Amino acid sequence: MRIVKHICSVILLVTSLSYANAEERIVTISAPNTLIASGFFDYIFPRFKLKTQISVKLVPDSAMISISKNSGRAFLQMGDILYKIDINEENNYSLKFFDWLKSDVGKKTISSIQKNDEPIFIPIEIEEVVTRQVKLSGDAKLGLEQSQQKCARCHVVEKGRKNSIGSTPSFFALRTFEDWDLRFSGFYLLRPHPAFTIIPDVTEPFGDSRPAPIVPIELDLNELQAIIAYVQNIPPADLGEPVKHQ
Repeated sequence: MRIVKHICSVILLVTSLSYANAEERIVTISAPNTLIASGFFDYIFPRFKLKTQISVKLVPDSAMISISKNSGRAFLQMGDILYKIDINEENNYSLKFFDWLKSDVGKKTISSIQKNDEPIFIPIEIEEVVTRQVKLSGDAKLGLEQSQQKCARCHVVEKGRKNSIGSTPSFFALRTFEDWDLRFSGFYLLRPHPAFTIIPDVTEPFGDSRPAPIVPIELDLNELQAIIAYVQNIPPADLGEPVKHQ
């Protein structure tokens, strides 16, 4: 009887963990009511999930991705309204959704939403950030050391290493962005970093009224510059070509 109870407990634990892991594969999006009411998301969300096995949820605020009429990069037109997209929290799932919108499959999916044989939405080519020559003078060796000590608990920072948070993009994936250096230099402003990052003379200190949820990471501007110099020398990840339908 004890063995049976133990087996049942293990099955319940594995089931719970599997369910928890499944719940983590999600992208949260905030958007104007006009776009929500149009049925746009009702159409594209199931198709994105079928393609990627990633769920998408609409939330009123604190979303990984924000869609609005005011800020971000234009990606969609509905009548005279131009909608723009902005990534607030970069992880594998939010970046996957963004890349899917830009892909041929994503644009064809948007164009296929029709009324009276006329498309309701027009996908807009999302502008890429202009390529810039980045010249950095930081100590790349120090940057690797700092990356290993302060970034590797969440990110893959070097070849042959794995991180424990599957939704967190590796340094190699982040290196694929044209503005990767700007993202790294201002990383402490991007969620979730402000909640646990200390940069002396730059960020506000943590205190009793604003405690850090985990042990804070502290680095100075010289160490940050060194990390950026290290990342400059690593190869961007090969994310492959978008899937093309025949």
